[in-house]
Amino acid sequence: MKATAKFGLLGDLAKLIQRYPPAVFADLAIFLAKPENIAALLSILEVGESVGRQARITKSATSRVRRPRGPQGLQGFLSRLEKDEPEKARSLADIYYALTTKRILPTMREMRRFLRDNDLANIPTSSREKAIGPLVRRLAMLPFEEIRAIGESLKTSAHAVEQRSLEGWTDLILGKRGSQGTS
Repeated sequence: MKATAKFGLLGDLAKLIQRYPPAVFADLAIFLAKPENIAALLSILEVGESVGRQARITKSATSRVRRPRGPQGLQGFLSRLEKDEPEKARSLADIYYALTTKRILPTMREMRRFLRDNDLANIPTSSREKAIGPLVRRLAMLPFEEIRAIGESLKTSAHAVEQRSLEGWTDLILGKRGSQGTS
């Protein structure tokens, strides 16, 4: 983001001081002091950026804050989270690794179903790789116990799919399928 755009955004925020009483800003400061609320705000900004892109807003018409995408941006997010909630950060890192290696939710369709089933907002992208970061950030807003349960559930379902696939290939190789009715 250019310096002029940053200052323009800050100027617009400063104008809000005239519209709202000081207590609102104090409440906002307290709200933003919690890491989970920062994660929620980042997620909102991320969705806003995606929606803006989908609406084909030109670069000159908007000034967006760009966070580093991919592992670097997410790794920084997880390392900041680890300072306050190390178990949560480790669980999210495990989920992130399983997502990037396609051990869990290997398709965008499965990711969308997972989001819907867990009452998480949809990620407006058609690229699975681009959806991984926002998915992990949305999970970060959940309590640790819920993240751990989701992680275990995903690993269990991925293992079951892997076992069924292995059994299917074994049956196919050994000729157990298709030849049952030809005895």
